[in-house]
Amino acid sequence: NLRIAEKKKKCVVLGTASARAKVNPNQTIGKVLSKKAAYADDIAQTLGRIWCPREGTLCKELRRNLFLLTFGQASGKRKALEGGPWLVGKELLVLEDFVASKTLDDYEFWYFSIWVRVSNIPLGMMNKETGELIGQAMGEFMEAEIDAEDMAVGE
Repeated sequence: NLRIAEKKKKCVVLGTASARAKVNPNQTIGKVLSKKAAYADDIAQTLGRIWCPREGTLCKELRRNLFLLTFGQASGKRKALEGGPWLVGKELLVLEDFVASKTLDDYEFWYFSIWVRVSNIPLGMMNKETGELIGQAMGEFMEAEIDAEDMAVGE
């Protein structure tokens, strides 16, 4: 039954000169979609070497299976966000760009890119247009591997 006296209640306005968000443009938030615990050191050691082989990647646990990733170089962040899918052990790691005005509960982790390989398409239809149709049926189409003649033939 504790209560705060009216005159003791205070309001703090965020975004003022004394309380500004600190922004590092080379950060993302990542979530490992697993019931098993993932570890920041494992992510930094394995995936960090892929993303930023020269400068490295720092990984800090924010909550169970929720991490703040800081990349040593902007190209590493780009690779992490645009590449993938990324696995930690055998579990999916979903990344979102860091937004200083978001709370941890604001991040949804519902979107990730994945390469899809489709077999037995007629040779004359192995092109970007067919790739776009298939990609849009699955979600959002991003790109297709095609040659100079707009063909997607091969392995």
